[in-house]
Amino acid sequence: MATQKISVSLRRTNLKGCEKLYIGAIDTRGTMNISDIAGQIVASRTELNQQTIISILNLAAQISIDSLAAGKTVNLGVGHLQPYVCGTFDSPRDAFNIERHSIKVAFKPDAALAKALLSVDVDTHAAHDGVTINSITDYVTGSVNNLLTSGGLVTVRGRQVKIIGDDPSVGLTLTHTDGTVYQPLIIGTNTTSRLDFTLPKLPDGQYTLSLTTQCGTQGRKLSTVSSDTFSLPLTVGKL
Repeated sequence: MATQKISVSLRRTNLKGCEKLYIGAIDTRGTMNISDIAGQIVASRTELNQQTIISILNLAAQISIDSLAAGKTVNLGVGHLQPYVCGTFDSPRDAFNIERHSIKVAFKPDAALAKALLSVDVDTHAAHDGVTINSITDYVTGSVNNLLTSGGLVTVRGRQVKIIGDDPSVGLTLTHTDGTVYQPLIIGTNTTSRLDFTLPKLPDGQYTLSLTTQCGTQGRKLSTVSSDTFSLPLTVGKL
């Protein structure tokens, strides 16, 4: 198997006493969903068709969810998923309280995945300064960095993503591959790390999302604009 490559952006940390150090964040290159995985399995010359594989993978995912919710450990072939409890209890008889406790899932990679990660070729570079889009979530489908629903609710997470400023270029745009530019109908949550908005009715196709703002650190308004275009195409409908 060919050596895989990962790109890492380095940004100075804000941790007290560590101001001279930098932390890294992996640059997202894509998102693999069940349909994508099924497509690659089909491409490997399996006798099963893609829809059959998707059904099998969806069933496996639901069985895994049910098993974890029942307190079982699940081995997915790439690692182990194990449920655990967060929060402290006041006594041996203290009851579980959803206000103070929660059930989460830990992931431990298996030997094959751990070996693959050790052999990855990592390229580091200075992080993009200013606004940075890290992820885009479609609330209708739950898709991250992949699908959008026409007229649906979307959340952008990142750094300095708050839309602020009076420059004419400030705002959020979705550009279709045919060059048509669309803007969100309603903007809800608007903070430095999260932006919620409602999409207009969009024709099927692939789009590029761009954000321009005058937001600085801690939400302060800057005199200059900063822009970022998400690195992955976003798909509306079926291509």
